[in-house]
Amino acid sequence: MTKAIDITGQTFNKLTADYRVGSNKEGKALWSCTCECGVTGVEVTGKALRTGGVKSCGCAWKDAAQKKVVDLSDQVFDRLTVTGRIGSNKDGRAIWLCNCSCGAKDVEVVGKQLLSGKTRSCGCLYRDTRGLSKNIKHGYFGTRIYRIWSGMLSRCTNENHDYYHQYGGRGIKVCDQWKTFEGFLKDVGLPPSDKHTLDRFPNKDGDYEPGNFRWATQSQQCRNRSDNTYVTYNGEDVLVIELAEFFGVDYDLFRGRIKAGWSVEDAAHIPKG
Repeated sequence: MTKAIDITGQTFNKLTADYRVGSNKEGKALWSCTCECGVTGVEVTGKALRTGGVKSCGCAWKDAAQKKVVDLSDQVFDRLTVTGRIGSNKDGRAIWLCNCSCGAKDVEVVGKQLLSGKTRSCGCLYRDTRGLSKNIKHGYFGTRIYRIWSGMLSRCTNENHDYYHQYGGRGIKVCDQWKTFEGFLKDVGLPPSDKHTLDRFPNKDGDYEPGNFRWATQSQQCRNRSDNTYVTYNGEDVLVIELAEFFGVDYDLFRGRIKAGWSVEDAAHIPKG
C-alpha cells in the first residue's frame, strides 16, 4: 500500500489540512480541513485537495454564483419595479425588494421568479383578477389597456400609490361606470398606438369620466399637465415641451436640465454624458 503523503498544515486554494481522520471506502487518505471562510471539520481526500478537485467548503461556488447575479435594479416586471437587492435565500438565489404599482412597498421576490414572469405583482394582480365575475370573458387581462384602467383606479383610490397625492388626493375621481373594466373599455375603446396614453381633456383638473378624456400623445399630455413648465426664450414664455420639439431633443432630459437651472441653449445642445 502506498504511504499517504503528509499534508498537515498545507493550504490548497481555500482549504488548510489540519489532520488526517482516516480513509474513505476506496482507501484514499481523508483529511479534516479548515476553510478560509471559517468553516472547520471539512473532510476531503488528499488527492482532491492536491488536484484542486475540491477548493473550499462550498463557499467558493457560492461566491462565484453571487458574482453572476444580474443587476435588476430599476427594472420593471409587469406591476413590480425593483428598488434593490437585500441578499440571497438559503439556495443562494438573489432576493430583490420591489415596489408594486398598486402602492405596496418592499415586496421581497427571488430574481428568478421576476425573470421567468412567475411573480408579476405583490399579489394584487391575482386579487384583481379573482375579484371580477367568472362569467366575464373580455380577454384583456394583462394587456396594456387593462393596466391603464387598473393604474387609473389605483391613482384615484389607493392612498399608498406613489401618485395618489396628484389624483385622489386632489379630489379627482373615477366615474361609477368606469369602475368596471367593461364599462371603461366600452367608452374609451383601445388606444390608437402604444405611444398613446389616457388623458383628462378638456378639463385637466376634472374626473375620469365620459366627455373628459382622450387618447393623447406624449406631446399632448405634456401640454395638458397641471404642472406645465414654461421657460423664457428670446423674450417669450414658451412651454418646455414646445422647445424640446423645436430643438428635436428628448423632452424628459431637456425638462430636467431646465428645472436644474440650465440655460435653454445648453440644455438643448450639450450631449448627454
